[in-house]
Amino acid sequence: METLKTSLLTIHIISGTLALIAGTMAAFARKRRGLHSTLGTLFTKTMYAVGFTGLPMAFFMHSYFLLGLSVFTLFMVYTGSRAFVGIKKDNRIILSIIGFIAALSLIAIGALALRNSNMMGIASLVFGGILFSMSLREWATGRGKIAHNPLVVHINHMGGSLIAAYTAFFTIGAQRMFDAMSLDVSQISIVFWMLPTIVGSIFLTIANLRIRKP
Repeated sequence: METLKTSLLTIHIISGTLALIAGTMAAFARKRRGLHSTLGTLFTKTMYAVGFTGLPMAFFMHSYFLLGLSVFTLFMVYTGSRAFVGIKKDNRIILSIIGFIAALSLIAIGALALRNSNMMGIASLVFGGILFSMSLREWATGRGKIAHNPLVVHINHMGGSLIAAYTAFFTIGAQRMFDAMSLDVSQISIVFWMLPTIVGSIFLTIANLRIRKP
């Protein structure tokens, strides 16, 4: 069992590192077929590896929070990478339901954490809220209530996936760095969890404003 855990963790870390590099380069590459597409494909595959290894790791760690984050990551990667290809109506509905369940679970976890004065509940509430919003949009698209905008979905969901990669990097990397310095930053760990989302949201907002200019 320990061998399995170690293998999953190794794949998770290597995939996350490659995803971080490929995703960042893809974000700044010119948006056309070629380098952007190649890097995007690598980013997608490595993020799938991150998400799918995260699922069993969450069970081993008995962490419903990490389980919800893994589902959140896979949701964004799948919908974002298939924005231009399309998703079958039934699959989109099923995906939305899975997203709703994971989102409500994260929101519940966050509420309980805050009730116990655990500030990490803020991160769970924010991530759950974002996933709920994305799931609601996918549900409405699947039901034909709103038109599918592939460019907007691609940018926001793949951008969200990159934010997830940076979040993992900051939370784990920063924690280990401060541990090595014998500094206790547990009281401000929420900062490392939320900083990538705050900064990334600013960039995504700018990108959305640019593509929606008449």
